[in-house]
Amino acid sequence: MTGERHTDPPAPTPACRSGPATSTSAGAARSSWLPRRRPTTEPGATEEFQLHLIYVDAAHHGCGAGPALLHAVLDPDESAALWVADPNPRAQAFYRKHRFLPDGRSKSEDGVREARWVRPTGTS
Repeated sequence: MTGERHTDPPAPTPACRSGPATSTSAGAARSSWLPRRRPTTEPGATEEFQLHLIYVDAAHHGCGAGPALLHAVLDPDESAALWVADPNPRAQAFYRKHRFLPDGRSKSEDGVREARWVRPTGTS
């Protein structure tokens, strides 16, 4: 897999029979399923990709959408990095389950602290 990639929502599972929920932001409907990755551009980074965004509406948490979206944009053996809000125990548990670990870097923007998590190549 190369470069920036987006994906369509996964097929609904029994727990998500209604499919992706939608919400309105600034008057425009948007999907609640938004996986996106980009090549890593951070200085000194060794990971191939940065998971830029993965969002599942809270109404669909626990139905398998998160893992399906993650696997749709990242191959299991690709190295990747991401920034996750800290604290955000639910998101951090999700990423830990998928072999991401904090690398000790953090930043704060607009009052939100984020921690950088990485998954090395071939850790499946």
